[in-house]
Amino acid sequence: MKILSIDTSGKQAGAAIMDEYITIGEIIINAQSGPKTWHHSEILMPGIERLFALCGMELSDMDYVAYTSGPGSFTGIRIGIATAKGLSGPNNIPVIPITSLEALAHNVKNSEDHICSIIDAKNGQVYCGIFDKNYNLCANYIADDIENVLKEVDRYEKVIFTQHGCKIPNVHDTNIQASNIGMAAYRKYLQGIRYLPEEIIPEYLRPSAAERLKESNL
Repeated sequence: MKILSIDTSGKQAGAAIMDEYITIGEIIINAQSGPKTWHHSEILMPGIERLFALCGMELSDMDYVAYTSGPGSFTGIRIGIATAKGLSGPNNIPVIPITSLEALAHNVKNSEDHICSIIDAKNGQVYCGIFDKNYNLCANYIADDIENVLKEVDRYEKVIFTQHGCKIPNVHDTNIQASNIGMAAYRKYLQGIRYLPEEIIPEYLRPSAAERLKESNL
């Protein structure tokens, strides 16, 4: 089963083609190239087209499109969702949303402990997801101060941390990988989880800065 997986939740974008748990090809698309900063809307589709060319495949070979539904960059997530809809909708390809926290948890392999994924949410806060060894979510996602998040994590006896964009001591900072999105999506597929393109919605976990500013002025 072939899955095209897309990540636009952070500063860099990525795409991968998976055959179940096997990575056929993967690209990382850096938004920063020399002095110029590219927007995901400018680099994502050319990157996906290059990925198909490198793998000798086409969109029609894909059984599913997987994408990061959030949390992360509000603009990036919207671009990723629009791209997933644009690719899947006209071609009647089902979609599988994967949160960026779940994708980040897949950076931890073969663990017998709980996995705590933490992503920088800016303004002194973080996003957090706690998963069991099989990457099942143990509790609701959290968007809060790091101190409150760590108190919640203390409820679990053994925890491995993985973080993106944060500065938690003794925890290596890692990126979200499109191939891990594909692996997570295949697990969802085996559980019977899939959606129609028109059912796609983002998972922001909290309002954007613009929305919070608007609410404060009411």
